Amino acid sequence: MNKKQFFIIGLVVLFSLCGQQTWAQDKKIITIGIVHDGLANSDTFIKNLNIELQALLGSKHKIEIPANKRMGARWSADTAASYYHQLINDRDVDIVLGIGVLASSVIAQKKHFPKPVIILGIINPEIYHIGSLNQSSSGVPNLSYILFNQSIERDLDTFFRVYHYKNIGIVFFDEIIKLNPFSSASFKAVMEKNNTKHKAIPVKKGINDVLTRLKDVDALYIGHIGKFEAVEKARLIEELNNRRLPVFGFSLKDTKQGALAAIAPEANMSKIIRRIALDIEAVLEGENLADLPVHISFEEKLTINMETARQIKFSPDFSILSQAELLNEFQNKNAGLLDLNQVMQQAVEANLALKIQELSVKSDEKEVDLAKSKYLPTFTISANGIQIDKGRAEGILGTTAERTISGKLSLEQVIYSEPALANISIKEHLLTASEQYRAQVKLDIMLEAGEAYFNILAAQTFVDLRKENLNRIKKNLEISKQRQTIGFSSHSDVYRWESQLATETKNLIEAKKTLRLTKIQLNEILHNPLDDKYTIKDVLTQDTVVNVVAKFKTHVRNPHSLQILTQFLIEEAKQKSTEVQQLNASIEALKRSLISIKRQRYVPVLGLRAEADHVLSRSGAGSDPLQFNGRTME
Repeated sequence: MNKKQFFIIGLVVLFSLCGQQTWAQDKKIITIGIVHDGLANSDTFIKNLNIELQALLGSKHKIEIPANKRMGARWSADTAASYYHQLINDRDVDIVLGIGVLASSVIAQKKHFPKPVIILGIINPEIYHIGSLNQSSSGVPNLSYILFNQSIERDLDTFFRVYHYKNIGIVFFDEIIKLNPFSSASFKAVMEKNNTKHKAIPVKKGINDVLTRLKDVDALYIGHIGKFEAVEKARLIEELNNRRLPVFGFSLKDTKQGALAAIAPEANMSKIIRRIALDIEAVLEGENLADLPVHISFEEKLTINMETARQIKFSPDFSILSQAELLNEFQNKNAGLLDLNQVMQQAVEANLALKIQELSVKSDEKEVDLAKSKYLPTFTISANGIQIDKGRAEGILGTTAERTISGKLSLEQVIYSEPALANISIKEHLLTASEQYRAQVKLDIMLEAGEAYFNILAAQTFVDLRKENLNRIKKNLEISKQRQTIGFSSHSDVYRWESQLATETKNLIEAKKTLRLTKIQLNEILHNPLDDKYTIKDVLTQDTVVNVVAKFKTHVRNPHSLQILTQFLIEEAKQKSTEVQQLNASIEALKRSLISIKRQRYVPVLGLRAEADHVLSRSGAGSDPLQFNGRTME
């Protein structure tokens, strides 16, 4: 390449850079103002929104969300209205966002929108007279909102199918209650359909606003409670559970905090932020906000917290259980958490067969002591008293007194006895055999308990897999229905997935039954009540097992190292086998018995014996010995 070509390329690059810089300088700054309720996570939400806007529109527009245009209403409707008017009248603000249930409610009540306004958090557009739940767009110039596929009416109707309440308390933040969200025709229709009544319970100062207004209420629906949502809501649900009042949550997040049931999913923030960014792009492209779609759908599913159901003494119908997602179905916070070591230890402590064998070992230990006692010295002390009549005592010339008391001492010591030695040796071998049998029983119990433990984990995993497969089939069924609705596929595809759904539901029920049976089996091994509740800890979270697995991974890397390990384990099993040691001890006992029988023919028993007698007293007739020639006759 010559100098002329280099020069031309350099000019092209220079003009290109200058053009880009001029175009960048010509980009109009789009300023977005935000009014939010006072959410604790508002900074994170705005940060993620800014990132999404830069990624989507950064090449076309210069988007800014200045810090002084982010207004937190501190959960006050008046403050939210004031901030909204401030942003609307601010010439620098091009688009206004309302984020949160309170801010959205305040803005939605306005009749005129001089600037593009997008609100997030609206509950029911019918309340604000800006449309209906079935309306696809706002129809209001310069206004668009994001409406989740969540409905108070659908929640209450679903709750009634789960629990047949008569008078339900509906809890919302005070400012929302003031908007009277229960005045819509659809809400009244649900109440009439189920022949139920409702009681509005506003939360203004705290959860005590709810706890003091529970008279005549047999169930509660807890919606958004404003600034008390983050911390106080979980405590409120806990207190209501303690009072055995069924609670239906505003979203699945509430069921995780202890609510009995919910169907609305937790909001997917990334999806919501993307929708807001797309609406802002539409505004900048000149589209009318009144025509933009307002609905955003998340997967709904009835979820029941079975731990809460047990706490409030409520048992859902089988028809509900077969359709719902069940949380904590086999877990109980009041039940113990068992790991593998605890299961084995409890099985050993509770097993009656092992206790019997321990008593048998103690009996054999006594037998050994008795056998050894044959070689202990025998020391005997005895006393003897004799009384005869007086005439007889006098007639035998003093050889025997009328009353005589005498004592005797004797000592015996075995020096050598083949039968005694053999008996000691035989009893010791039998004791060893008994101890090995006890160890065998203990290992068998631990093995049985361990197998039951792993059977529970396997059954639980199988249940989880069945649940995942069932959810996948439900999604495919929904897709097939949508495809059939638009004419892309026929009814046969829907019928196929419905058939698979029925089959997989049956399989899930079978898997749950197997899990219950394995837990009953472990209770039997632990000698617990068969319906005793407990939670099994995943073995992969236990340090002991993890360390063992890590060592195996370190030392077993190829078939050769696996063969070496296998051979080592076989040799260890042979040397430490309780069955083999038990048989060896029994064989040794029989050998010693045979040797003793042979030796009895010619081996004598050697021992030592010593005795001493002494007359302690003589009294009565004949007590004085006769004397002949000065000598006493004895």
